[in-house]
Amino acid sequence: MFKTFFPDYYKKPDVLHYNCEEPRAYFIPYSCEHRAQKAIRGKSQNFKSLCGEWNFQYFESVADVYDFTDPDMPYFENTLQVPMNWQPDGNAVTGKDDFGKDYDAPNYTNVNYPIPNDPPFVPDENPCGLYHRDFYLEDDFVENNDIFVNFEGVDSCFYVWINGKFTTAKSTAATTAKINAFLATLMFAFERTKNAAPKTTAAITEELMEKEASSAAFAKSTGLK
Repeated sequence: MFKTFFPDYYKKPDVLHYNCEEPRAYFIPYSCEHRAQKAIRGKSQNFKSLCGEWNFQYFESVADVYDFTDPDMPYFENTLQVPMNWQPDGNAVTGKDDFGKDYDAPNYTNVNYPIPNDPPFVPDENPCGLYHRDFYLEDDFVENNDIFVNFEGVDSCFYVWINGKFTTAKSTAATTAKINAFLATLMFAFERTKNAAPKTTAAITEELMEKEASSAAFAKSTGLK
């Protein structure tokens, strides 16, 4: 039996979402009715695509995932185009040499289930990947708008860290996940003090779990939803 540095929600069928927004109709806000009628979301000043090249690290088992929030840990060795399944060769998409990196194998069958079927137990040999990307927003935009991060169909379970802090988990494949980035960092005591010693995810996981109840009370008392 091994212990991951992050909560084991992926083993719990009763925890399908953690710190996600409630499901609702999908829409993109536009600056005017004319732009909204064209429905080209990339043209909206309120939309920023995170598609493209991401730093990537592949693991044969979730047990091998190291605490990448620790500054002493090695940096991601490879890159991967997003959106894309990691099983195919990246050359066909990016045109770049991936140095023979092939990740996992496609798992599809209409006869036999390719993964040991023993619910609620999850096999230890369960491939996973780490994705990392830096992106920046203007200060005035952040101050005057609610910031949401949307994942439009991750297969099949994923966790999210924002500015080095664990914020969200979701284990329902091919469904949209929406995260309020501001509340995620606010509720979980995002440290903005420059002189504060950084904490790794392993060091703060228990602290985050303890703060969950008080965070909900904070949101209720301030009228945040």
